[in-house]
Amino acid sequence: VLFSRYENLPCVLLEAWMTGLPTLATDVGGVGEHLGRHEALGTLIQSGDREGLTQAIVAAAKAKASGQRPDHEAIHGYASARFTPEAVGGAIEAVYRSLVRGRARPLTKSRRTARLSAVSAPLNGAPVRSSSETNRL
Repeated sequence: VLFSRYENLPCVLLEAWMTGLPTLATDVGGVGEHLGRHEALGTLIQSGDREGLTQAIVAAAKAKASGQRPDHEAIHGYASARFTPEAVGGAIEAVYRSLVRGRARPLTKSRRTARLSAVSAPLNGAPVRSSSETNRL
């Protein structure tokens, strides 16, 4: 249970989901982007709604007493597909690759010449050294 007024996407929710546990949390920050769209992850209530919190806890207790069980595998699968280091790293890599693909243009001879001229232009009257020249100093 995360009955909070101010959050982003708290680690406690991600940790619960990684272990396959459903959560009950308030619709603050990024919580609703996940919990509000995927029923298996748990219950989303409005921030400050004490009556809603009470009803959600009672409903969860009744569901458990009647033998209903959360889909632990689905919850874990959702979390591991989005929040493991590999998943986050892959998402970041995909963004960078799309940026490179979208902006990379072939380096024509005229653009190459212009770049070389700009790089070798004096900086405050001193020539720009290459990294190999700098390493030798």
